[in-house]
Amino acid sequence: MRSKFLVAAALIVGTASTASAQIEVAGFAGTMVPLHVMVMDTAGGTYFNMSAHRVYGIRLGKSLSPTLGLELQLGTGSGSFDALSGGTTPIINLPSNVYFADARLRLRLVGSSDASLNAIGGVGYTKFSTGLFQVAHEQDSGNNLKGVVTGIVGLGVRAKVNGQMTLTVDATDRIHSQMVVVSGGLSGQIEKMQHDATVLAGVSFTP
Repeated sequence: MRSKFLVAAALIVGTASTASAQIEVAGFAGTMVPLHVMVMDTAGGTYFNMSAHRVYGIRLGKSLSPTLGLELQLGTGSGSFDALSGGTTPIINLPSNVYFADARLRLRLVGSSDASLNAIGGVGYTKFSTGLFQVAHEQDSGNNLKGVVTGIVGLGVRAKVNGQMTLTVDATDRIHSQMVVVSGGLSGQIEKMQHDATVLAGVSFTP
């Protein structure tokens, strides 16, 4: 999975190098913090949860009007996955990865092209991956940590440093269904809509 994202990122960079001067190319880094436990079994004392993940990636942006822009971004990152089963069983803490691809609109609310506050909205795809569920899926195809369609809302700040470089800081909520699928389900399963608070800082360049 990681290799596919790296290949896609390379294709984006290659495309950007031949694109018009109106295309912004940005590298970004930040953190993604899941705010809710993915799924809980109140009868069996089981839960599955993701920790904060450090993320990074690449973004392409193009102005559609003086106040509206379209952005496509691709990112990945790493963190940990926690699982507790049986109430008294020690927590399993394993490395995990996240992969995401988004299409976003950025609307200027106040300010100018040199410095502005923007509303951000869009849709994306989010996939977490951990070895625990890879093994569980091989044992029973009914076990899975599925990828999900993700809604994106938030605010961002842009400020030009010079004629070609712009700094951005975005704070967004990535909203999606929980991803854990357990064969046969859990006896007292409770699911919550997921909210991943995400902060990304980036530097964009206009060729």
